[in-house]
Amino acid sequence: QQYTKELQQCILEAAKDTRVVIDVPLKWFAFHLDLNKTGSIVRKLECYRRGELHGMKNKSVDNALKFFNQFALLLYCPDDVPDLIFTKIDPLIDRLSLLIK
Repeated sequence: QQYTKELQQCILEAAKDTRVVIDVPLKWFAFHLDLNKTGSIVRKLECYRRGELHGMKNKSVDNALKFFNQFALLLYCPDDVPDLIFTKIDPLIDRLSLLIK
């Protein structure tokens, strides 16, 4: 337990000044902001609808979801849970950790 807290603190200190710059198409950025205004879980059909509002086709929405998933800005598992997108990951992780305990 003590080592875990020390490791967490060490990682937080090391990452404090770390910044990552990511080039994102403006439509994708607006789409992501829009998704964050929804609940923590969004259906794919709703993503397509919101993407359309930003001038995105379904394929572009799929690519944006995969892109944001790579940076852990949302959770999208098209092979396992193709219809659900988790826009807020922390509540999901909290619930999963309760199952593991």
